[in-house]
Amino acid sequence: MSAAAIAFLIGVMVVQQLPALPSQAWALALLPALALGFWHPRWLILFSLVAGFAWAIFRADLILQEYLPSEVEGRDVMLEGFVADLPDQTEYGVRFVFDVERATADEVAIAVPSRVRLTAHELQVHAGERWRITTRLRRPHGLQNPGGFDYEAYLFRNRIRATGYVRDESSAQRLGDGGGIYTINRWRERLGERMRAL
Repeated sequence: MSAAAIAFLIGVMVVQQLPALPSQAWALALLPALALGFWHPRWLILFSLVAGFAWAIFRADLILQEYLPSEVEGRDVMLEGFVADLPDQTEYGVRFVFDVERATADEVAIAVPSRVRLTAHELQVHAGERWRITTRLRRPHGLQNPGGFDYEAYLFRNRIRATGYVRDESSAQRLGDGGGIYTINRWRERLGERMRAL
């Protein structure tokens, strides 16, 4: 691995150790670092370090821009979208990641995060299916024990900015199947089912 790549990774890691996310204005530091890199190739390491720092800030800021408004918590929200990944069967039902296309509350369009994690007790969902479901959403919350599993960090890494459950499973409507990446996930799920059967 080159020194520039290592410097980029160090820049990313520095952002992850900070107690608060710095401003995107740090990206302006790329310009003098790039100029120095053209002046002398050894300065490209500094450019890579600053680039990693700015990249991590940019990516984190993109994810943080999606949030669940507090007035939506605890209300019935109708979601339309796709089961984004393989559902996870648990003793309490099924958990699945849902890519939201459209959200309404009291028949009025509202803004919610584009990716949420839902739980259903008896609803049978499969990867790649398109659904219209009534849900109750909340902002992500979880325990942060030192050395233990950090649920909020897990959700953040997977760009899941709200969690919730399917409220009225009897009214849920399957609308069809999605294409693209959803097709691949459907194949993955079917392959997994065959392997478990064998």
